[in-house]
Amino acid sequence: MNKIPCNVIRDLIVLYEDDVCSDESRQMIEEHIAGCEECRRLCRMAQSGLPPVALKEENRRDDDVDEFLALAKRACKKLEKKLTYRHWVGFGALIVVIIMIATIWSEWLRFRVNVVPPEDVRITELYELESGDIYCTFECKNEIADVLTSGDIKVPEEKRREDCENGWWEIYFQYPFPFENSKNKIYFGNEVHVVFPKKQIEDYGQFKTTHICDSIYYNGKDKNDKITVWKEGEELKPAPESVENQVKEKSSVVYFDDKYYETDELTIY
Repeated sequence: MNKIPCNVIRDLIVLYEDDVCSDESRQMIEEHIAGCEECRRLCRMAQSGLPPVALKEENRRDDDVDEFLALAKRACKKLEKKLTYRHWVGFGALIVVIIMIATIWSEWLRFRVNVVPPEDVRITELYELESGDIYCTFECKNEIADVLTSGDIKVPEEKRREDCENGWWEIYFQYPFPFENSKNKIYFGNEVHVVFPKKQIEDYGQFKTTHICDSIYYNGKDKNDKITVWKEGEELKPAPESVENQVKEKSSVVYFDDKYYETDELTIY
């Protein structure tokens, strides 16, 4: 029988190891590797399986990370050499400006930029409740996202720690910001029911003060951009039973409850 070339045997070794070759091929391969050291070595390698590829891939990834870190380190050193004192001062000034802008936005502009203008607000209901407090319904041109107030009855600064009968409430609304998700931000629709207490008691520990409201204003973006909702002397109709029940049930009413008189919180039901 002619000697079979090693190249043919090497092509058949995979089939041999997978046990998918014919009996004649198997016998032919076994006879050949019995007398051929090189083909026998290849057959043993096939039996031992492939080398661990995952380990090589992991090593390659580690090498890539090391190379990236080395490159970043070199870039930082070059940047450090180029940066001067003036650069650091400029960066510091930029950070201060960013913080100032963020503070101005969050503390003032955010509450004023999107204020509902007075011309978009209409007063549809104005009643005096049995408690003496004032019930008011505001109707806006479009849906609003927030209701903001002075927090408590405002009085002249010099009267803050004294009894005062000339206090006033301030209120204003906000339209949703264009970049906000209106589904999550619109709480009130375009109609808001508000109860304004006529009297507010503040406890300063050693003494208490009583502030009485004699006017209510809807404020726009500045002090001159406002409308008078109610002023002392203006006759008010008694609230109908349906409104009294609505307030008692705290249903869809922005209401300053007794238990919140001594805080700046606005309770929304």
